[in-house]
Amino acid sequence: MPSIDEMYEYWFLRKNTSIEKTITSTGIKFKLMIPNGVNFFFHELSFLLSDINSIEDLAISTDTSVYGMSFAVNGQSVLVNLNFNNQLPVRAEKYVSILESNPTMAYAKDDAEYFT
Repeated sequence: MPSIDEMYEYWFLRKNTSIEKTITSTGIKFKLMIPNGVNFFFHELSFLLSDINSIEDLAISTDTSVYGMSFAVNGQSVLVNLNFNNQLPVRAEKYVSILESNPTMAYAKDDAEYFT
């Protein structure tokens, strides 16, 4: 069960996020305005895009506030995960360096893959 803090953050995010969708001749553009509270910060958000028949024509671009992005396909849906944590590149470098210097160390590969 989530803590009261997590519930409040989720509620705040839902109430204060705005999503603008623009349909053009070349596709759909989403503009997200995500709140940044004083005492909390949303490190990652995921978005489910449905009715996508092929990822070959899917292009995802972000601005400089996104430090990591991944996506996964499931049938006709794509789950897009955006990471807003500015420490992500630092952590990626740290754990890749650990893996490179100790390739047989337990969990080194898992840690490096998680942050890259």
